[in-house]
Amino acid sequence: NISHLSKQQALLTPALVTNSDTQGGIRFARIGSHLDSYSHSILSVPGLGTDSTNPHHAIPVVITSAGPRSLAEYAANHLGDGYPGQDLDGNDDGNSTSLGYLHACRQINAGSGEHYLSKLFGNADSSSSTSYADSSNNNNAYQQATIRPTSAFLNKCLPLNTHVRSLMAALGMANENLSPDQTSMAAHVSNICAMTSEEGMAYPVGGPRALSHALVSVIEQCGGRVVTGVPLQELLFEEKTGKELEKSGMKAKLKMVNKKKSGGDEGNTGTTDSDIPQQLGENGPKPRCRGVRLENGLEITVTAESDNSSSSSSSAVISMLGFIPTFLHLF
Repeated sequence: NISHLSKQQALLTPALVTNSDTQGGIRFARIGSHLDSYSHSILSVPGLGTDSTNPHHAIPVVITSAGPRSLAEYAANHLGDGYPGQDLDGNDDGNSTSLGYLHACRQINAGSGEHYLSKLFGNADSSSSTSYADSSNNNNAYQQATIRPTSAFLNKCLPLNTHVRSLMAALGMANENLSPDQTSMAAHVSNICAMTSEEGMAYPVGGPRALSHALVSVIEQCGGRVVTGVPLQELLFEEKTGKELEKSGMKAKLKMVNKKKSGGDEGNTGTTDSDIPQQLGENGPKPRCRGVRLENGLEITVTAESDNSSSSSSSAVISMLGFIPTFLHLF
């Protein structure tokens, strides 16, 4: 399930448009209906909302698209929190600690987009009109939140009412089997904002495979290929000859290294073309992965953009097993 549907659809549709599907290949439907305020989640936290007559009974909390204020009213009616409303100082949170906490999470989460874009693209070029430099310094509250535990944030902002604190912890970690002191505050505030969004939650029509099928169409239209059901056997690496290394300047660098080691002159280093590939692992760049071989014997290879670059490539082989499972399977 996803939240913030309007933003997600705007990002996915242009990326997944193909010649056969100009709408992006993926559609979403909201969970729930207007009759139940688009309810999408039910939280049942041990001890939450209990009273003295039945201390082991937990009152389930239904999360809807009514937004933060509706949740704050629930906390006021059932968890002993203050009631939200404008006070004499003009504060819209009133006496509600839960509403103040939800608003604080939204303010922190506002910088999440810039933070993650900076991780993907780095700082933009000075000539570009777009810059993500602010997300990598101390001005971005979300960036600071990534290195802080959730427990410190909860204990500082909600020190008195344990029921409200438990509710906020459950909202921020609804799908995580982690305690607050083991969870990043950044993930917590992002989940809080997703769960309390006025747009509710949505799911892809046709299930998660619909998104995969739309992505396959884009990959194939761009000349790519998707192979499923065949385990990976080994990675394939390229080995450059002495002439190719000399063209890139690496051979000369290796000769200078050998000259310093031997103390001799440049013409008597003892370096030959057959020696250079063995020396690359110690003194030069690692061999470039040129593709993979599957267990059915099929080889999938990629090519570099130019002969002068051993690392840049316009193509890639991607394993959807994930980084660790892929290499565990190889070895």
